[in-house]
Amino acid sequence: MENKIKTVVPTLRFPEFRGTEGWEMVLIGNIGETYGGLTGKNKTDFGNGKKYITYKQVYNYSFVDITHCDFVCINASEKQNHIKFGDILFTQSSETPEEVGISSVMLDKTNETIYLNSFCFGLRPFDLKRISPYFS
Repeated sequence: MENKIKTVVPTLRFPEFRGTEGWEMVLIGNIGETYGGLTGKNKTDFGNGKKYITYKQVYNYSFVDITHCDFVCINASEKQNHIKFGDILFTQSSETPEEVGISSVMLDKTNETIYLNSFCFGLRPFDLKRISPYFS
């Protein structure tokens, strides 16, 4: 399968973009790698431990605020995915179809390990120069 799907040139453009090429549409798998949220957790695992991004944070805000995380116990032997600067987070399930696919982006640069809830998934771009976190 090709990386490039098609190029789209919008009818209305800002003056500085007139006469330039259009947007390049690509498959999401060609710009980054997807990963899942927490796995193997039950209600007794939540409330203390490591920070994790909640579904509501992804759903309600266009960028993650790590000061509003909840907490989950993560054992040293567990292999769980964690988020990084530039990751784009998506809701993957909900009570209504309109609430699926809502996105948020991680703009904090931190050495702290922060996890993602199980009702969301992340996309980690291959190249942050090609897809700017501040734009996504």
